[in-house]
Amino acid sequence: MRSGISSQSAPEASVQIDWITVAAQIVNFLVLVWLLGRFLYRPVTEAMSVRERGIAERLAQAAERQEAAALREVEFGERLAAFEREREQRREQVEREASEEKARLIEAARRDAAEAERGWREGLAREQREFAGALHDELAAAVAFAAGRCLADLADTKVEARAIERFVDRLATLDEPARRGLAGADALVVATAFELDAGEQARLEATIRGALAPAGSVRFEHAPQLVLGIELRSADTRVTWSVSEYLAEAQRRIGERMAAAQAAVHVPAPSRASATDA
Repeated sequence: MRSGISSQSAPEASVQIDWITVAAQIVNFLVLVWLLGRFLYRPVTEAMSVRERGIAERLAQAAERQEAAALREVEFGERLAAFEREREQRREQVEREASEEKARLIEAARRDAAEAERGWREGLAREQREFAGALHDELAAAVAFAAGRCLADLADTKVEARAIERFVDRLATLDEPARRGLAGADALVVATAFELDAGEQARLEATIRGALAPAGSVRFEHAPQLVLGIELRSADTRVTWSVSEYLAEAQRRIGERMAAAQAAVHVPAPSRASATDA
C-alpha cells in the first residue's frame, strides 16, 4: 500500500507551475505586443491610411476632372447648339434681306417702267393737244377771218341798219346792274364797225338816251375789229353785239369737236425697249 501511494504521488510532485515564469512570459508577450503595435502595426496602419487617403484623393480628383470634363462637354454642346442657332438665324436673315432687296429692286424697276410709260403717254398726249390746239386756233382764225372779210365785203346800209336794230334790242334786255353801270357813267363810248354819219349818230344817241337815260356824254368811234358790230361801254360796263360773237361760238364748237375727236384717239403703249430707253 505504501509503495502504491508513493508511486502515485511522485508524478504529481513533478508537474508544478512556475508562476514567476508565467508572469514573466506574460510580461514579455505584452511588451512584444506593445513593441509590435508601437513600431510595426501603427506605422503600417498609418502608411495604409496615408495610401488610402492618397487613393481617395486621386479618385476624388479623377471624379472632379471627369465631372469638369462632362461640364465642359455640356458647355461645348450648348455653345455649338447656340452657334448653330445663330448661324441659322443669320442665314435666314440674309435670305430674308436678299428677298426683300430683290422685291424692292423689282418694285423700283416696275415703278420706273410705269413712270417712263406715263411720261411717254403724257408727252405724246401733250404733243397731240398742242398740235390739235394749234390746228384749232389756225382753223378757227381762218374761218373767222374768212367770215369777217365776207361779211365786211357784203355789208351795206340795210345790213348796218339791221345791226343797229339788233343792238337796240340788246339794250332793251339789259339786266339791272349793267343798266345802272351805263346810266350812271360820266361818259359813254359807242364803237361801230362801220362809219355813221351825223344823222345816224344823232338817232342812235337818242335811242340810247331814251333806253338808259345816261347822265354823261355820248361819244362815237370807228372800230373795224368788231366785224359788223356795235359796242356801248363805260369805264366798268360793256354791251356788245357783233358778228364776232357768232364767230367765237363757231370757234368754240370747232374746239369742242376737235377735243372730243382727240379724246377718242387711242394712245398705244410703248414697247419695253422704248420704256427702258425713256
